[in-house]
Amino acid sequence: MSVTAHLYSDIALFTLLACLSLFSATYALFTGIAKYEHASVQPKLARQTRFFFFVGLGIVTVASTLGSVANAITSLMMAVMLLLCDGAFYQQKKPVQTLFTVIRATLVVHAFVMFFQGTVIFVQMASGGESDTQALFNVTLLSHLLLTIATAALLPLLHTISKKEYWKKVANHDDLTGLLSRRAFIASALDIINQQENGHFSLLIVDIDYFKQINDQYGHQAGDEVLRTLATTLESGTRDNDIVGRLGGEEFAILMPGLSADFAQVVANRMLDRIADNSTTFNDVDIQATVSIGIATSTGIMTTWDELFSQADSALYTAKQRGRNLVFTYTPAMQA
Repeated sequence: MSVTAHLYSDIALFTLLACLSLFSATYALFTGIAKYEHASVQPKLARQTRFFFFVGLGIVTVASTLGSVANAITSLMMAVMLLLCDGAFYQQKKPVQTLFTVIRATLVVHAFVMFFQGTVIFVQMASGGESDTQALFNVTLLSHLLLTIATAALLPLLHTISKKEYWKKVANHDDLTGLLSRRAFIASALDIINQQENGHFSLLIVDIDYFKQINDQYGHQAGDEVLRTLATTLESGTRDNDIVGRLGGEEFAILMPGLSADFAQVVANRMLDRIADNSTTFNDVDIQATVSIGIATSTGIMTTWDELFSQADSALYTAKQRGRNLVFTYTPAMQA
């Protein structure tokens, strides 16, 4: 009798440890998703999931004293946890959106399988083992195994692709403003120009007036804030097909496909006014900054990037020479 009791105790302990391990594995999946930044987990969801995990540990522990009930309860708890993992991916806007969708589908199907497994176990218990559900139970276990393998394979793949996209963004974007870097801006501009060889393109080069004085008077951190403010203003004043980049220092550039010189002048003057009207607040101090803008527009005869950039730069120099805080458009007469 004591041997039987001892054996029963060992089985109950093994069942408890197995159930706790399986349930903990699903929570580890959730925390892994958050840690490796596959998804931006909301703090509220993270708190709710953590609370559910600790409550679930208690429920599984109590259920382990009831034999097969522990397996059914654990299956249902794992189903809920997998749905919470899916919630961590909900409405994520990522460059690898397709892979996110595949993983979400895998998690939802896995949750359904675990729910079904728990239901099958309950049916077996209710029928006293007489219900013909063993085949379903075997299929469920096989599905669970396959989905676990699929999830284990997809998550590292997602992590690798996400990191690749991250480093690509770091390489192509300016750390301070988030705009395209000089190299990425020029590469994008060349692609657009090559695709539309006979189109009109207006290039705006924007330079902050007396930026060195701003740094000297308010400090470099304040200067950085001015750069960020300007970047936001420039982006908000452009169209979806325009590209905006930081060329370096206090110099920015905007390429506007399909925009004639007259329309580019209107857009640039609008930007000039918005920048002059919006001050940057740093340490409770309002910093006023202005810009000068040089414009060059391509024609059917002139489409090379180097010439377009040189003309816009020449127009910017003229704007600086004529007093700053103004827009100047390049004309062929300037070559004379």
